[in-house]
Order: sequence, then C-alpha cells, then structure tokens
Amino acid sequence: MDDTLTFVRFRDLPPWLKGWAVYVTVRDKLEGWWLRGEDAARRVWQVVRRG
Repeated sequence: MDDTLTFVRFRDLPPWLKGWAVYVTVRDKLEGWWLRGEDAARRVWQVVRRG
C-alpha cells in the first residue's frame, strides 16, 4: 500500500484508495497521540509510586 502511494500521484488514485490513504493517515495520527498519552500516564504513575 505505501509503495503505491509513493509512486502514484494522489489525484490519479481510484476513489476507494484515496479514502484508504486518508483513513490510514488519520488512524496512525490517533494511534500516535494515544501512545504518547499512555506513555505520559505511565511515567506519572511511576513518579507517584516512588513518592
């Protein structure tokens, strides 16, 4: 999938593939935010447990 998006211009892709590209981008961004939040919560919990 990523190789396809690398070598073909976005406007030349079929509509279903454009939608998939948008979905994957949004999903990855949300997952990144989730993981950063989870990491921050874990660090706070470790500080609280030590204190």
